[in-house]
Amino acid sequence: MNPNLKWRVVFIALIILGCIYGLIGVPTFPTSLAQIKDNFSHQIKLGLDLQGGTHLILQVQTQEAITQETDQTVDRLTTPPRC
Repeated sequence: MNPNLKWRVVFIALIILGCIYGLIGVPTFPTSLAQIKDNFSHQIKLGLDLQGGTHLILQVQTQEAITQETDQTVDRLTTPPRC
């Protein structure tokens, strides 16, 4: 195995282990599944969209859309064709 590749694998493994420890091991190292779940829930912060804090309502203004479409059609019909 290439020595350079071996150090990369070791480095990636250390990063992954550090991330796992950061997710479940901080502030205290867990000794039971309940403590792992508790630590995990305190480490992960949900964004506003996942917390249910945003509510968007999109509406189509049909009268304005019809008016704009008819205006464009009238413009196309009244403009003489280009040669």
